[in-house]
Amino acid sequence: MAGADKIGEFVEWMDGRIRHDGDRDESARDVRQLKLSTVIAKCGWAKRSASRMELLAARLGERGLHCDPPLTTEDLDRDHRIRFSRMLPPVPVQTPPSEQDLIAYIKSNHRLIPPLDQYGPGIEAEYKLPSGDRVDLLIKDVRRSRWLVIEVENKGAKNREAPAQLCDYMAEVKAKLLPAGYDIEGMIISAEADPRHVELLMAARAPGRLHWLTFSMQLQLQPAPGSVRAAVENL
Repeated sequence: MAGADKIGEFVEWMDGRIRHDGDRDESARDVRQLKLSTVIAKCGWAKRSASRMELLAARLGERGLHCDPPLTTEDLDRDHRIRFSRMLPPVPVQTPPSEQDLIAYIKSNHRLIPPLDQYGPGIEAEYKLPSGDRVDLLIKDVRRSRWLVIEVENKGAKNREAPAQLCDYMAEVKAKLLPAGYDIEGMIISAEADPRHVELLMAARAPGRLHWLTFSMQLQLQPAPGSVRAAVENL
């Protein structure tokens, strides 16, 4: 059976298991946790690779399935247990947050946000280049010998200048700042992505790998400090 068919079979199987959790007893919920080695085997692979994990994560995401930890985490071993769950739908919002708010949020939390969590901890905001231009975010990933240049936009489909701007920044960083032996990558993070503009970025003659990611707003709930108490028996 072709690899793509095995991937589709696995995604279908996991989706079906999670959908029917509510009709099963509590012990059946463990089917949502699998060793990475089991996931690899069910997809018809002998071993994992970055490209295979990216493909599987994308296919799972199309079905609204989330993995914890992310499959793209580089230091996962074959015995690591992966938890599969259903993603929450995005919270409806009227307007996206400001670019400055997004930059500050990503700078503070990038190690918790897939796929930025795979990069090193060193991140700077409003990084000033020799030309005087400022890069929204620059991640210096020393462990993997690479820098990631990030442009954050909230103009959505109207943002047609970002691809050329990002490539210019990457070229300047590589020519004047990048340490010897390091690779450079570029990324745009926006509320929306017009396919025509994505094509411009993918066709650009950039000095490194390129990504375009869109963000969504989600709701997460947690107990307020001191608000959790045990049930009190009626006396």
